[in-house]
Amino acid sequence: MEQSSKTFIYVILISMIICALVGYIIIKSGESYDEELYAEVYEEYNDFQTITKPETFQEEEKKEYITNNSQYNQDLKEENKKIEEIEYETQTKRKGRIIGMITIDKIGINYPILNEDTAANLKVAPVKFWGANPNEVGNLCITAHNYGNAAYFSKLHLLNEGDIVEIMDQKGSNVAYKIYRKMVINENDLTCTSQRTNGKREVTLITCTANSNERLVLKCVEL
Repeated sequence: MEQSSKTFIYVILISMIICALVGYIIIKSGESYDEELYAEVYEEYNDFQTITKPETFQEEEKKEYITNNSQYNQDLKEENKKIEEIEYETQTKRKGRIIGMITIDKIGINYPILNEDTAANLKVAPVKFWGANPNEVGNLCITAHNYGNAAYFSKLHLLNEGDIVEIMDQKGSNVAYKIYRKMVINENDLTCTSQRTNGKREVTLITCTANSNERLVLKCVEL
């Protein structure tokens, strides 16, 4: 009888160890990502952050040129050509997969927003799930993984009503949004993606809860 009890305990312990290992493998496989895609996205992101304020650069350069060159009026055509070349290069680079940038200082978030909701993209950055484009009238719905660490939207649960979310668009405009509602919903509930915003600019942040069975949603409106 005693031997049978020991055997039963050993079986239970071995089963628990096997379950833990399987769970670990599943979690790690879920976190795996395309390293080449990751490198491409963040190389493009570096370019995006460099070129999102071309107008400011052009204006400062133009003022310096006027100050230091008395022949400015004669060279105006050449200067305008240079500006057009900068704008062309900027627009060319902006044709990539990045449509904006999300920054949340409170939880250390600074990520690109990708234009397509795919499994591969979700493993390297937040993505546009539905709705308006960054800083346009409507409801920009952004989703990202919750890996239970510091990556992507894993720390979204630390935010509260009144906290600030910043979105930069492809034109370099940075708009601040205030969280006005925090809620947990069923994974099949899509009402938070509604585009009825009464002409306002809104952002909805979506991620999984810790058990992955529900969704944590933060609704934000322009300040």
